Amino acid sequence: MTLDVDDRLRALLRVACEDALFAVAASSPAALSAFGERRAPVHEAIAREGLGHAVMIADGDAWLGPLVRTLVVDEVPWFLPMREAIDDGLTLLREPRGFRALIPVGVDALRARLRREAMLAVRVARTVAAADAPLGDDETRALDLLAFALGLADDDARVLRAEAPIPAAAIDVPDDLDARTARAIVGGAFQVAASDGLDEREREAITTIAGRLGLDAEAVSEIASRATSDLDRQHRVGRALVDVVRYVVAGAPVEEARALITAAVFLTIPPVHRADALRAASDEATTPLAESHELDRAECDRVLAAGWACALSLDSSFAGRAVLRARHRRAGTHLAAERRAEDARALVERWVDEVLDRGTAVLGA
Repeated sequence: MTLDVDDRLRALLRVACEDALFAVAASSPAALSAFGERRAPVHEAIAREGLGHAVMIADGDAWLGPLVRTLVVDEVPWFLPMREAIDDGLTLLREPRGFRALIPVGVDALRARLRREAMLAVRVARTVAAADAPLGDDETRALDLLAFALGLADDDARVLRAEAPIPAAAIDVPDDLDARTARAIVGGAFQVAASDGLDEREREAITTIAGRLGLDAEAVSEIASRATSDLDRQHRVGRALVDVVRYVVAGAPVEEARALITAAVFLTIPPVHRADALRAASDEATTPLAESHELDRAECDRVLAAGWACALSLDSSFAGRAVLRARHRRAGTHLAAERRAEDARALVERWVDEVLDRGTAVLGA
């Protein structure tokens, strides 16, 4: 192969590993297959042209948006507010399914209804996020990603971004909003509020909105409890994932390791805990595998697959990979999941190989 072709495939390897980290950390290893198919045009363009205008982990928020929009067609990233509503079909990026496919209206009318409900979801999220203080960077990012995931047109997203938060009592509720979607939107509101620590003013705003959507106090209490529980579970998994990534990438060039660890934190740790997580991750005196983690099988698979995606992005040589594999194996032992670590490596490598095979086919190599 010529040096140019070799360089392009190395660039594709890096993008494939970053894509794998995103899909696994934001959802699960099971998301990789469909995600890879939808990312194929991007991967093929990189094989033809090199990195060019490719958006990478180092680009921060600009990296997240397109990946969220791609993943959400099949899987909803855990960090999106309103994820239950989106999973139930509240997005213009999916064909109607489930109960929405049964709504007796034409396609255009259904899309118009989805657009109204999607804009309501963003307005509710913004109102709740701003109830205790002006929007911070994490909240602004979450709202932008929510608009991406809902499939709103750029013009609609710009309008919503420019709007001031609407008072909870003044939010316009569509007459045809069904109870199932109303409940999911209130759940999303609690996800927004709990992500940076539930404030009483946020709770009051949600209670007002829930009343306007027809939910009683018992339903609101149940939804709030579930949202808090989900966030606690994600924090638990995120801590384990960041620890494994830190351990596996130790010894890598500082800037590369820092970028991967920071991405792992932002992809898996709720905003309310991120500052502590970033502080711990930057403390070289702490040992990444000092803490024990209780994970179920699916959570363990997610943690180990994300760790190996990071490892593969660092060194494609056989010798380098052997060292990284040994560290990943020890991480699996720490989690009492040696066999699952082996399976996670095989799964991620298979997926990355498929991406590279498509690249070599494009290049005729």
